[in-house]
Amino acid sequence: MTYITLPEIKSYLSISSDIHDANLALLANYACAVVESYIGHELAAASYTELHNGGYSSIFVDRVPINNVASVLEYDGNQYVPLIGPAASDGSLNNTKANANVVQFTWDSETGKVTRDVTDGSGNYPVQLTDQIKFRNFVKGIKITYNGGYTNMPGDLKLATLDYVKILYKQDFSSSSSFRGESKTNTELTANFPPHIRRVLDLHRLL
Repeated sequence: MTYITLPEIKSYLSISSDIHDANLALLANYACAVVESYIGHELAAASYTELHNGGYSSIFVDRVPINNVASVLEYDGNQYVPLIGPAASDGSLNNTKANANVVQFTWDSETGKVTRDVTDGSGNYPVQLTDQIKFRNFVKGIKITYNGGYTNMPGDLKLATLDYVKILYKQDFSSSSSFRGESKTNTELTANFPPHIRRVLDLHRLL
């Protein structure tokens, strides 16, 4: 999904003409796809449904940050059963009264971590004295529907992507274009980003 707009690109490249709009749009799609592939997940906020293996106390969703969690279902051997989440909009247990009922999972927005949890004195989930409570141990036993990704794109990511589009554009039109007095020398882009772009992307990359 493209997360930079054509007006942003044209402003960044100081282009006023519409003659190259189609090409710029293609470059934007390509640049965003390459950046997302390198980082390891889509960046713009959208709704997703994912299946994860059980047997762990926590799982991590594929798109961060988590903006909200619509549902978490746990397979019990016969069917997917909905779990009860926290009342707090950030996925935490920061309000004891609001979470007076059973809370069976919590989540952390920044890390994308969803944890199997039960509040004190609640529920009939088997108590494990020597270990944390875990999701039931079934392959693809956790089904989570959530909204993940950036509602406001971090400035450093947007700038890095715009600069990548600029480099691609200059490669295509190096024989006839120059920007702000810069050299027309091509930058070879094989499988690697230029170092200054890579440094920014590495800050957001899933390891």
